[in-house]
Amino acid sequence: MKCKFCFAELEEGVTVCPLCGKELTEPEEIPAEESVAEETVEEIEETEEVEATESEEIPAETKKKGKGLKIALAVTGLVLLGAILAGAVLHFMDVIDTKRLLGIGVKNDIFNKTSYTVDNEKAEEKSEVVVATMGNQKLTNSELQAHYWMTVYDFLDYYGSYVSYMGLDTSKPLDEQIYDQETGKTYQQWFLENAIESWRRYATLVQMAEEAGHVLTPEQQAELDALPESIQKMAQENGYTDVEKFVDEQFYPGSSLAGYLNYNALTWKAICYYDVLYESLLPNSAEVEAYYAQHEQEFKEKKFSKEDGLYYDVRHILIPIDGEAGDVDGVPTYTDEQWAQCLAKAQKALDDFKADNGDEAAFAQLAKEISADPGSAQDGGLYTHLTKDTNFIADFKNWYMEEGRKPGDTGIVKNTESTTKGYHIMYFSGATPIWEYETESAVLTEKTNAMLLEAENKWPTTIEYKKVVLGQINMSAG
Repeated sequence: MKCKFCFAELEEGVTVCPLCGKELTEPEEIPAEESVAEETVEEIEETEEVEATESEEIPAETKKKGKGLKIALAVTGLVLLGAILAGAVLHFMDVIDTKRLLGIGVKNDIFNKTSYTVDNEKAEEKSEVVVATMGNQKLTNSELQAHYWMTVYDFLDYYGSYVSYMGLDTSKPLDEQIYDQETGKTYQQWFLENAIESWRRYATLVQMAEEAGHVLTPEQQAELDALPESIQKMAQENGYTDVEKFVDEQFYPGSSLAGYLNYNALTWKAICYYDVLYESLLPNSAEVEAYYAQHEQEFKEKKFSKEDGLYYDVRHILIPIDGEAGDVDGVPTYTDEQWAQCLAKAQKALDDFKADNGDEAAFAQLAKEISADPGSAQDGGLYTHLTKDTNFIADFKNWYMEEGRKPGDTGIVKNTESTTKGYHIMYFSGATPIWEYETESAVLTEKTNAMLLEAENKWPTTIEYKKVVLGQINMSAG
């Protein structure tokens, strides 16, 4: 999941972003959206200013396109901010005075244009124009398209149908909708701010990596090298013989294959370098205890204390019951035989896993292959930060909370309460005291912030908004 304020990648279940410190609970007027996954477990720019033309709109298929892109990344293992960070995130919004960075209040700022949208031919013409620099890192319009549209996709993906509660109409141009009534900032300008900041975060880490002489491991380089072939294959599967056209029409209008590949190279190198830094930034137990004692009142105000219990991490595989349910007094009911067959199937899968001396990685792969829970299967069946208050079925929750439960434990839990009935094959990944996790995150944030502040002073960012152009979504693409 992503923080809805700073777009940082967070582990599932976090209710307060440990990086920007903001509450992640939905506003009261925005109803909580029930995910499919929960249903299975709960109730289971040249220097001249470019004249803007038509404004971009966000069609209903936008989310579909965004997800398609993520599939392309997943094929090569390029998860932009995922498990490789082991719970850490790339976040710089607290590190920098964003208004100063972006030049708010001066002539060259986000308000330089009322609209950055141009037709796609103009966007392509200006695709290699550099619009921002940081050290020896450069951002072209082509690459900016990727950062911009991914920011939009992620926002829509996060809020789903509830963006309307925020006053955003996805059928109307973003540059005609006001995000901030006080300043008059449009949604397009707001997304653009966040997109450039996103690039700057990654560019900072890559600049640091280059200065340190860090290079990708052979395995990491192989992941990156595999991306062009993956995109080519995906283009062919979608009926395209021209991969440039595929990238432009399906993902980033006004972008190019080279721009898209540069975007991924930047983000991948940044992630891999942060992974190297991560261990050195993690606080030890003494630091955690001292920090908590110093900030205990602040944590309590955020509703975190040593009495809050544990965060549980669990993997599961959902084996659904086969066949149709019968009708017993108007209630859909499965026979004992159907339940027995489902249990036997679940037990065999678990027995085979044990016979192969399977570890957590093997269980995660098995979940991807056979779990009927579409929400968690792609993550290897993983649910993180479950608590005693998590609204999961009782038997599922009782299993992971059982006294003495230890990492590597497995089991089978019957699910009679959710829409998809059957059995859950369980794998216990571990548990962490909530206060300890939140305190560690806070310390990690402070250390990361200090490191990046130093980098910002060393390599200041220059942004030329008058050169920025944004392509338009292809409304006919599905």
